[in-house]
Amino acid sequence: MDIKDFFLTGLGTAIGTITGWWLNKAKSEAEIKGIELENSAKIIAMWQELSTKLEHKVDELSKKVEELTREIEELRAENHALKKEKKNNGI
Repeated sequence: MDIKDFFLTGLGTAIGTITGWWLNKAKSEAEIKGIELENSAKIIAMWQELSTKLEHKVDELSKKVEELTREIEELRAENHALKKEKKNNGI
């Protein structure tokens, strides 16, 4: 084996190593992108679920506010009527 064969063997090994590293790097990057996409999909699903729950809670609270507002209006009207009755009766 002369020096030329030695360098050609070394060069072939170096090229093979670099090519293998590059292919593995590309594969790893693709796997990472896939994992990131999966995680993004999971996060989107979680946010959609949370959004739906919050929407239902807002609807529920809005109905409660309307109910309490009506009750306050009725009580104010009743209070006003009682004050007027009291005034008319001279109490």
